[in-house]
Amino acid sequence: MIAALVVPVLFGSYEPPDTARALGKFTRILKSDTRTMKEDAPERPPAATPATAITS
Repeated sequence: MIAALVVPVLFGSYEPPDTARALGKFTRILKSDTRTMKEDAPERPPAATPATAITS
């Protein structure tokens, strides 16, 4: 996210609306990709609890 803000400042853009539009597009793509990754990830079973030692 920080890189998306720093790069346009360093290299400049022709118009601020272009930068805002590109940043908005980037965020939408990032959100949709993370949502897709969460939906596609197989669910892992909960971790097994460690066995306790039985002493007599």
